[in-house]
Amino acid sequence: MESYLPLVVLAFIVEAVVESIVLAVKAIQSKQDVIKTVGPLVLGAMLCPLAGVDAFAYAGVPLSVPYLGGALTGLAAARLANGLQDAYTRLQPKHG
Repeated sequence: MESYLPLVVLAFIVEAVVESIVLAVKAIQSKQDVIKTVGPLVLGAMLCPLAGVDAFAYAGVPLSVPYLGGALTGLAAARLANGLQDAYTRLQPKHG
């Protein structure tokens, strides 16, 4: 039986990167929350390659450009972190 992990990883990364870019462009155009939107993308794209975190390598999908897998993983990680933060905020009890 073949593993679907590479396809799942690719689908997740593509969706997360596209959504991240859309949100970043909107933030830049509206000049609102630019640091909060673009900052995590830049940080993720820098930290993941430096830490050797690469979802493509994990899924067995070799990329021909060094560090690209880590950078894309960082963009996706920033998007995932944003989603987790939103969920955490929504689960907090409302005061007052």
